[in-house]
This record gives sequence, structure tokens and C-alpha cells, in this order.
Amino acid sequence: MIPLQEFQKRPRVLTVGGGLTALEAASQLIHFGYEVLLACPEMDMEKVNSLLPGERGLPDYARNLAERLGAHGKFSFFPETRVNAVDGFAGDFQVRLTSIQKEWNESVGAIILAPELVPEQKCSACLPASSRQIISLDRLVEELSSPPAAPGVVASLKSHSYAAFLVGLTGSGGVADMAQALEAAIAIRNRLEAQVYFFSGNIKVAEEGLERLYQECREAGVVFFKFDNERPEFVRDGDRVTLQFRDPLLGQPFELTPDLLVIDSGHTLTAEMQSLAHSAQLGLDRSGYLQPGNVHFWPYGLQRTGIFAAGAAKGPQMASAAIEEGRGAALAVHQFFQGPPLEPMDREVWVDKGLCTVCLTCLRFCPHQAIGWTHRVFIHPLACRRCGICAGECPMDAIQIAGYSDPEVENRLADISALWEKEAAGDPKFIVFGCRRSAGVAWEEAHSLKLIAESQVEFIGLPCAGKVDLDFLLKALSIGADGVLVLACPEENCRSLHGNTYARERIAEAQDYLEEAGIDSQRVRFETLSSNRVWVLKDVLTDFGKKIREL
Repeated sequence: MIPLQEFQKRPRVLTVGGGLTALEAASQLIHFGYEVLLACPEMDMEKVNSLLPGERGLPDYARNLAERLGAHGKFSFFPETRVNAVDGFAGDFQVRLTSIQKEWNESVGAIILAPELVPEQKCSACLPASSRQIISLDRLVEELSSPPAAPGVVASLKSHSYAAFLVGLTGSGGVADMAQALEAAIAIRNRLEAQVYFFSGNIKVAEEGLERLYQECREAGVVFFKFDNERPEFVRDGDRVTLQFRDPLLGQPFELTPDLLVIDSGHTLTAEMQSLAHSAQLGLDRSGYLQPGNVHFWPYGLQRTGIFAAGAAKGPQMASAAIEEGRGAALAVHQFFQGPPLEPMDREVWVDKGLCTVCLTCLRFCPHQAIGWTHRVFIHPLACRRCGICAGECPMDAIQIAGYSDPEVENRLADISALWEKEAAGDPKFIVFGCRRSAGVAWEEAHSLKLIAESQVEFIGLPCAGKVDLDFLLKALSIGADGVLVLACPEENCRSLHGNTYARERIAEAQDYLEEAGIDSQRVRFETLSSNRVWVLKDVLTDFGKKIREL
């Protein structure tokens, strides 16, 4: 066993980002007593553009925060620096940093990823690549936030001009974009008395003050067009664009050639951050942001223990939320450091050195990057989440988990077999393997409500459905079970990310073996189940019992 002292937590935190979330997180971490390294891809960290009244003081707040951090002895600022690689484990990460001048390594105990997003233009291909008529929402906000005398597209507008906003039709159209677009529409209408048209899908006002802001736009004379399926068409005439559309309410065709066309840009992670997320196996959600769409990781967690995501890295948000995101991420890091003391892993998870052939199957399948190797495989006590996927995938059965080891499961199967021998023949007998956090909870609730009618159904809980071993399925049938049911968490609801996927694949493998042996493969079934869907469990058991009777 690797000495426990090699797994101690270093009280140093790397924060990656160039915005208010990163600054706030660094400030709070220093308050908690940690040494903080801040890697920023840009030189300027204090820029916050916003038209919203509640966010206009944020630039001064960010500037003061940066000045206080710069004067603190436990703070190190690395401008124009990016993170190339993350190795090691929770409590002792080795990160590779690169700046214009040099490349070097740092050792830290935890990492907060709070990068700012960059615009990703998703506008229609029919729009001119460059035109003074067309401006992005980000650029418009910047112009409106500048002194009135500053030159720009807005300064050229007159009282007889037409301005059109496309929000959610060419870009993301999220709450943050909607808020800035509504405020900008009011500003153009009130300052310049230009006519403003607002084209969008759904008007997103699920944030404090946005419903009021929308009403102010209507009262100021902004005209709204809401589209569901049919969208405006763009007709090019040189570098000018005309919008042709059918009014959703009147059903009449209209066209508009605005003097100013505002399009909302999509926002995405930088290419460097996407590459880092891929190489560090952190996972991205379906929109390409840092946190996978799994409720068990919210609000700041990632699939690797000790690495946290905060702020816009998880998706576009209001600038006012950046401060709370930074504070929350710092608190999550503090809780990580103040967690229970390390204990030898061989009390819970162990690797049999006599059976292990160092094939590294466990390392490739571990969703939490908790396995390493030197001359042998070892499991990191902080990074491991005891899901059992590695044990289920190990071809030599060299990895065992206390309470769910192969001998313990086999003894449980033997006890069930002995119990069935004493009972008279009757209802079909089948065994249910399930995740203890989802199916296990539902099973207990169903028993308390007396919903399980089958008298010869036995449940074996596992730390994750991904722990289901092919041998378990076949041995369950060999002891007299008429069928085997495996219950896993629904998609994107598995704490181990892929445990439900691996369980489904093993069921398919077991079904192939049964078909080859001349046994109906429907005797083994896979289903997904949430912990609160007790009635679904009852229906699944009833349906499976009916099928087994037919067989």
C-alpha cells in the first residue's frame, strides 16, 4: 500500500479565469487561509460591460478586488497564462502552465475553473460578413456603455432610424442576452427616439427584474414579434439586409430594412479550455460548457474530485451572478479541504496484487480518474467515489469493494437459493440487482407501502449499477432464479456518469450468452429507475413477473 502521507491535501488552489467569478473566488479562498494562484488568459481582468442598473458598479468592484488581491502575500497572479495539462489526483494535482515567456509546473490541492466565454457567431449565412448595419449585442452594449461622444454605429442613428434586435434567432438567446437586449432597446428608444423592433422566440424573463424590464420596453414603444417555427428571412442587397417575415398575429407579410441590426452572439468556451476539459477528462454538457448535465454535480462539482467549475464556464449568466458563483465555488473548495481525514483505502477498496496483471482496464474505465499505477495499480483515497465500475470491469476480479465484494454477493446469492429451496413452488423467482441510491431507495419505499406483490423476489443492492458483474447475472440464474432484473439510474442521473451505460452493455452481453446456450434472453432485463418512482418499480416488477410466467 502506498504510504498515506503521499495523499495529503496541499493548501494551494489554482483558479483559472479572467473575470469577476475568478477574482471573487480567489479573494474568498485567501480569506479561508489558502494560498491562491490565479492564471488569467488575458492581461485585463477588470472589464465588466453591462447596461443593467444593478450591474453598473461591478467594474469598480472588480478593480478594487484586483488591487486588494495584488497586495496580498498569499496571492500569485499569472497574466496571459493558460493551463495546458492537469495530472495527479485530488489534493495533489500537477498542472502545466504556459505563458508568453515560459512553461512550468505547479502543485496544487484543488482547482477552480472559472473562464470567461468568448463570442461564437451563429448568424445566418445570408448576412454580410462585414457591414456597418449589423452589430453584435456584445459590441452594442460596449458602445452604449461608452461616453455619449464616442464614435460608433449607435451615434449614427437618428430619430427617423429603425433598429431591429434578433434575440434567440441567431444565437443563444439566454437570460443574460435577453436582459442586455431589453435594456439596450430602451436606451436606443429613449436616447435617440429611433423606432425599435424586437424579434425573438420566447421572451425569457426568469430573472429578478426582467419582467419589469420587458414591460418598460412595451411602454417605451418597442414593438415585439414572437416567432415559434417560421422565422424571418434575410434578403441581401449589397451590404444591406432586409428582413421579410409574416406577422404571427395578423398573418400579414411585412418587410423591414433596419438602419441597425443587432444579433446576439452565441458564447462558448475558448478552444484552449475545451482542449483542457477533454485531456483532463472533465466532460462537457450538450451545449459545450464545462459541467456535464448531471444533477449530482450541481452546483460546482465535476466528475474529478478536487476540480470545480464556476461562473460562465457552466453557461452564460447574468454578470450579477458572478460574485455569488465565486463565493460558492470557494466554499465548495473549503469544504473539500475540511472534509474527513484520509484513511487507508484497503479498508473499503482494495486491489489483489496476486491477481492484478496491470492491464489498466480499471484506469481506462474509471469515470473519476481515481486510479493510478507505478509498479502496480493503486486507488486514490480522495478521488475514488466507491462506485465499483472498476471492479465490474476488471477481467481478473482483482478489485473488491467492502460490502459488495464478489464473495459477499455470492454468499447473498447462496442464502437466497437456500431460502427458495424451503419455499413451495409457486410464483416465478427472480433476483433484482440495483443501484442502492436509486433502485435501493425505491425498493425500501415500495416495501413500506406493501406494493411488491411478488413473494419470491429478492433485491441485491450495489453501490452503482456499473458494479454488476456478468458472473453475478449468470450465477443468479444458476441458483434457480427464473429471471434477473437490473435497475440503474436514468440517463444523466448516474453519480458515476456511465455506470448505467456499462450495466446496460453487460445485460446485452449476458443476453448474447443465453441465446448461444439456447435460453430465452428475455430472462434478463435492464431498466432505469429514479429513487422517487416507486409506482414505476411496481409496474416494472409486475410486467417482468408476467413475462417470466409466459416463459
